[in-house]
Amino acid sequence: MQQSGIRGARNPNGIPDNYMEVLDPTTIINTGSIAQVAVTPFIFRAHPWDRVKTQNWNLVYIPYCTGDIYVGDKAVVYEDPKGEQPSLVWLHNGLKNTRSVITWLKNNLPRPTQMMTAGCSAGSVGALLNYMHLREDMAPNRSYLFDDSGPVFRAPYSSSDSATYPQLPLQKTIIDAWTTWTPNGSPMDENPLNALQERYTAFDTNDWSSIYSSLANRFPSDRLGMTHFLDDANYSSYSYERFYEDIYNDPDAASRLEKIKTLWQQDTFDNLIPLLDQTHNWGYYFPRYRNVNESHCTSIIEFGNADIQEQNLVLKDFVNNIMDGTGPMMRAHETDEVSDYQKPFNLLYWLVGQLL
Repeated sequence: MQQSGIRGARNPNGIPDNYMEVLDPTTIINTGSIAQVAVTPFIFRAHPWDRVKTQNWNLVYIPYCTGDIYVGDKAVVYEDPKGEQPSLVWLHNGLKNTRSVITWLKNNLPRPTQMMTAGCSAGSVGALLNYMHLREDMAPNRSYLFDDSGPVFRAPYSSSDSATYPQLPLQKTIIDAWTTWTPNGSPMDENPLNALQERYTAFDTNDWSSIYSSLANRFPSDRLGMTHFLDDANYSSYSYERFYEDIYNDPDAASRLEKIKTLWQQDTFDNLIPLLDQTHNWGYYFPRYRNVNESHCTSIIEFGNADIQEQNLVLKDFVNNIMDGTGPMMRAHETDEVSDYQKPFNLLYWLVGQLL
């Protein structure tokens, strides 16, 4: 596993063709690599204690090839800020790559009776923004979305109010850097945002978060779920750290993290939960903290310790509500700011943490 970049990009030179074989338990035994158990129980077929029906399904893994949350459509030349290395020409082809995968699936697999679309971190954003195309083309009888730790908060592109919409600088940056959409462009131009609006008239290209109501209205029988840790220190850092001077100039790491968490929680409670509450088929599950992987991604390793202790809930309850439940969607968040930090030492998490 290679790692480089400001926040530690993994496998920058790609992954081997047999990458999914690491999920075979015999591989773990033969290689002794404990890092392989960090994958989610959704795809770890031989998970020793968490069982979920997706472990018996066909699995389709879409690599994060071009670093653009699976919706890029722009060629960019990146200059070395130090002037030491040659310029890098990068094709942000996430949208075309994902559409190609969907086309292949439609042409080569039977129509599924059940389908779950899921992603973690950047993959979570990709699952959210590509769900419509996958859902419509594959046309399963029942469909679920599990969006883990890659929230798109409300942040209208036309706004300049980052105090109200803290994720606004990030969203503007990635829209400008990775897509050909422009606020003054023609709605007939081919780009990721216009493609969404073409299928969903309710989708507002000025506001990515309109995707939540658009999906809820377009697929009223689907069960859709959003989850992340309230004290996430990874995706939250991507969202704010390099965009706010009082954060990136703060020499104290603990102080920087507290400022980041404040913005993350503001966005969660002001610019996400109200949007989901306005729908009938979006659920959410926001525990506080887990001492592994910077409290990032609730569904990796296991479901058990991504718990909301005050409500006696574990993540598996949320998973069951999405995939097996009927009636109202589960909507839960943790208010206790202490108990998760008082849990005993977890050897498995420590071992995995050394390798992530």
